[in-house]
Amino acid sequence: MGAIFRLSLRQLAGGRVRLAITLIAGGLPVVIAGIARAFGGPEGADDEFIQGAFGTVLIPIVLPIIAMAMGTAAFGEEIEDRTLSYLTMKPISRFRIVLAKYLAVVAVTGPILIVSGVAVALLADLSGVKPSLSIATALFAGTVAYGALFTWAGLITSRGVALGLGLMYIFLWEGVASGLLVGMRYGSVGAWTMSMMYGLDNQSFSMFEDVVIGLWAAITGVGIAAVLFIGLSLVRLRRMDVP
Repeated sequence: MGAIFRLSLRQLAGGRVRLAITLIAGGLPVVIAGIARAFGGPEGADDEFIQGAFGTVLIPIVLPIIAMAMGTAAFGEEIEDRTLSYLTMKPISRFRIVLAKYLAVVAVTGPILIVSGVAVALLADLSGVKPSLSIATALFAGTVAYGALFTWAGLITSRGVALGLGLMYIFLWEGVASGLLVGMRYGSVGAWTMSMMYGLDNQSFSMFEDVVIGLWAAITGVGIAAVLFIGLSLVRLRRMDVP
C-alpha cells in the first residue's frame, strides 16, 4: 500500500499543468484578499471581508475545484493510460489500492487549501491559533469528503465526463440548491466545511451564523460521505472490467 501511495503522490504532483492550475486556484483567494486589503480594504477583522473570502470564494469554489482536479485524476489517469491493470494484478487487496489512491488525493489537496485559508485569515487580521486551527480543520474535513466523492467519480466514468458532471454538481447542488434551501445544507460538503469552521470558532466566524448547521451534524456528514464513497469506489474497482 505504501508503494501505491507514493506512486500516486508522484502522479498527482507530477502533472505539471494540473498542479499549476491547482496552485493558481489555491493562491487566488490570497491574491484577491491581498488586493482588497491593499486598495481600500477595511482595517482589522471585518465581517464582510471574511465572508467574501471564505463564504464566496475559498469554500464554495476553490475547495471543490481543487479536490475535483486531483480526485478525478487518481484513477482517471490510470484508466486512460491503461495502467490500472498493473495495480490490480499485484498481490494487494482492492481496498488497499482504493485507500492509497484516496489518501494521496487528500495528502496533495489538503495542504494547498490549508495554506491558502490560513494566509487569507492572516490578511483578514484573524491572527491566533484558534482561528487558524479552525480553518485548517474545516478545510481538511472538506478535502476528506470531496476527495472521496471525486475519487469515486473518476472510477465510474471518463475524466472528461467526471469533470463536467463535477462542475454541474458544484454549481447546482453546492451553489444553488444548498444556498436556497436550508435542508439541503445537511447534504452539502461546502456547508459542512463552513459549519465546522464556525462551530470550532464561532466568535471569529460569527458572520456565518445564519448559514451553518450544527457542528456534530457537519462532522457526521463528512464521516458518512468519506465512508460511503470509499466503499462505492471499492465496489466499482472490484466489479469493473479493468483495461
